[in-house]
Amino acid sequence: MRLLVRGFLAVCAALFLATHGDEESDRVVLRGSTERGQRIALVLSDGRLDSVRTRVPVYCPVQRFWRSIRWRPVAGVFGLFEQHGPRVRVSQRADARRTASKRPQVTVLELEGRLAEDGKSARGTIDGRWQWEGSTCRAKVRFRAG
Repeated sequence: MRLLVRGFLAVCAALFLATHGDEESDRVVLRGSTERGQRIALVLSDGRLDSVRTRVPVYCPVQRFWRSIRWRPVAGVFGLFEQHGPRVRVSQRADARRTASKRPQVTVLELEGRLAEDGKSARGTIDGRWQWEGSTCRAKVRFRAG
């Protein structure tokens, strides 16, 4: 439930920023995909990464299946954003007690990438770990956008 509320707040904050943002800011949306075909959008404001929208594929070896986790961090609201020149990093940890056994469901996701000099493209990787029903599922996927 907390994860849903946080997601809702992140969407509201993103909508507020998009509709009430500084008129002079230079917003660019870099669209692309991961190597597994999921769409990704990186939103830049004045050359700085502001938000990410994607689905992250995770593989659960015990159950032998792939799951897809929606991930939409927004700078200053949901997730930790770092940027040093063209290098960007976004990380997030979410804990939820949504399983019948009351075991915590833990999601840890991290994006590391590099923006092109002209700011018109980006590439990198997304790593993740998702603990669900006592098993650990993992993600590692490359992406390109722009």
